[in-house]
Amino acid sequence: MNNNQASAGSVERIYHVSDSLIQDCYQITNQTCPAEAMEICYRLRSDVEQNGHILYVFHGPRFPLGFLKGRIVNGNTAKIDWFFVDDAHRRRGIGARLLAVYTAICQEYNIKKLSLLSVPNPDTLAFYRKNGFVRAGASYLMSKSLER
Repeated sequence: MNNNQASAGSVERIYHVSDSLIQDCYQITNQTCPAEAMEICYRLRSDVEQNGHILYVFHGPRFPLGFLKGRIVNGNTAKIDWFFVDDAHRRRGIGARLLAVYTAICQEYNIKKLSLLSVPNPDTLAFYRKNGFVRAGASYLMSKSLER
């Protein structure tokens, strides 16, 4: 898949999490966080359907290639809890598309700050910096101002 094919994929907000979507998200998560993949996918349905968390999925030609789950913490702040892109499809704009859609919905809700806890991977940190995030202190907490 090249960049043009990635841009042809679609991003969808998910309100009802199917068993097959849980399986797809597990496969994506298990590539980089095998120790946490089962817990993440176990909580995915309840977080979205019962707790009102926001889930976006990037659909490729045959199956999902990435997902982002976040939540509004309070009237001014939103958080990204989980953000994964299939290893074989990274660096193709999928993560940027998911992040842009989530950022836009946060701005619609008048959120002023978006935060996440990043892994200490140089490529991951560079991706977040490229997309407007800065490190907040000595940890890998990243934040982005959404004020216009």
